[in-house]
Amino acid sequence: MKLLFVINTPSQVYFWGPIVRELQGGGWRVDVLARRYQGTVLLLRHMGIHHHTFPSLPTRQLKPLELGVHLAVAVRQSVPRRPYRIVGFGIDATIAARLLCVRSLVYVDGEHLGIQWPLLDGSGDVIVTPEAFRRSFARARHVRIQSYKELAYLHPDRFTPDASIYEDIGIGYGTPYAILRFSDLSSAHDRHQFGLSLADKRNLIAGLSRHVRVFISSEAGLPADLQSFTLSIPYHRIHHALAFAQLVVTDTGTMTTEAAVLGVPTVYCGSLANRSGVFQELAHRYQLLHVTQDPAEACAVSARLAAGRDGRQVRLQRLARLLDDKVDVCDALVRLLTGEA
Repeated sequence: MKLLFVINTPSQVYFWGPIVRELQGGGWRVDVLARRYQGTVLLLRHMGIHHHTFPSLPTRQLKPLELGVHLAVAVRQSVPRRPYRIVGFGIDATIAARLLCVRSLVYVDGEHLGIQWPLLDGSGDVIVTPEAFRRSFARARHVRIQSYKELAYLHPDRFTPDASIYEDIGIGYGTPYAILRFSDLSSAHDRHQFGLSLADKRNLIAGLSRHVRVFISSEAGLPADLQSFTLSIPYHRIHHALAFAQLVVTDTGTMTTEAAVLGVPTVYCGSLANRSGVFQELAHRYQLLHVTQDPAEACAVSARLAAGRDGRQVRLQRLARLLDDKVDVCDALVRLLTGEA
């Protein structure tokens, strides 16, 4: 069986990378087609995963069919052997698979799909979500896994934080710091979403700077007065930086869950606070995340956490409970892809 993994973003490299290597180690024929976007190709090279590439389209506000056609053309032009199944992360993979008359398997954990929802349901063959995902697909085969995608690469069995990250960041070992992660919210599936405004970000930085060093990881460019806060480390070191942080504050999706499953005090402020089943589970069942749509509340909670008023032992107990509850998401997906589940 030939499998083709379509990888669009750095976070997808982290997720699919261990699964690709496990399949290849088991003798499966696997191709990888990667979009030339941000650090996607750099990460694949760092992991030693052979891949073909395709270009991004000029604008990100595109119709789903345009994305699917673009990807289908890229598959025909770049991949030397026709796949049996296309594996990906959304509607571009499912539509491309339909156009190429092959099957698809996609993983979805964002519930803010808007118009893409019925199209994904109608074009997908197998759609995999976390168990905490609160919506259901009616036409595609919907498989729920009692885990999060972030545990594919951040479970303690797969990831060991490296304390030399302090040197990379440029601060002394043990210096308390916070990481702020901001989205540009310009993707098609981010339409009508909101996060922290520029004024909110400035207020947050001013409050946190009284307690910790502040570093910013931002998808969009930063204004001149905030550029000195930029976290300048290689893509493949970001999770080590998260693991030693005193606090992580975000208005974006994946890094919120990453920080929470590393046991780091995490605050999310944005439109997904009450809409993400994963966020709600992390916040209420495991108490590893604070979610809000109110920037003032986010600033106040973040300042309290930055001051160290949060019990580390309690957090570790909560994290241990989460890890006991969750299955190996890599193993579950390998079994799905190889027909063992």
